[in-house]
Amino acid sequence: MASNDQRTIEPFFQQTFEEPEEADVPEKFPAERFNTAPVEQRLLVDVYEDENNLYIRSPLPGIKPEDLDINIDGEILTIQGIHHADLTAVADNFFCQECDWNNFSRSIVLPVPVIGDKISAGLTNGVLTLTVPKANH
Repeated sequence: MASNDQRTIEPFFQQTFEEPEEADVPEKFPAERFNTAPVEQRLLVDVYEDENNLYIRSPLPGIKPEDLDINIDGEILTIQGIHHADLTAVADNFFCQECDWNNFSRSIVLPVPVIGDKISAGLTNGVLTLTVPKANH
């Protein structure tokens, strides 16, 4: 007689390791299988500090400075931008689509009070670097 654990586990293994039916195997990999993170999470950032400033870095390859909008509202820093991509391939022709060509936005709660009107920004080699002075210095 099989134990309770065996009866619970056996259906799992049967479903997991049995050969898929032909209809279950996609002809191509749909983009949504790879790109599941919400838009807000797709813009990666590093936030670090020294005695006087906060620094925010983000990789933004292919983005021009005029396509960026950076705002500070109280303790919230928001980076928004527009991708201008020339996608000549039709969506049905992709085998795998991992690049996100949508507009993007990321809001960050800053860990300390800052002087928002003194922020400086640079975009060099596809990396955005923000320098945000701390308010208490």
